Amino acid sequence: MATASDGPPEVSAQASTQLASGIPFVSETDLTAALNSAAVPDDGATEIVQEYNDASLAALRTPMVFVAFFALVALFFSERIPAKAVGAA
Repeated sequence: MATASDGPPEVSAQASTQLASGIPFVSETDLTAALNSAAVPDDGATEIVQEYNDASLAALRTPMVFVAFFALVALFFSERIPAKAVGAA
């Protein structure tokens, strides 16, 4: 299994972009191009791209679980909102 340390160091330096929050982001296209330009063998490049895609999906799933949890909690508390305005007859 390929890891980030298996690829040449110039690949991550070439393909990395800083987002506004400072988190490095590499598109799949940029990663593939950088791996090709670094002469990484096709089977190694495929494994690296697959690992990157899996990690990206895992990074998105975790926050979405929290968003879903807080949405369910919000629905529970929204039932306690009065149907009539306070002081209305």
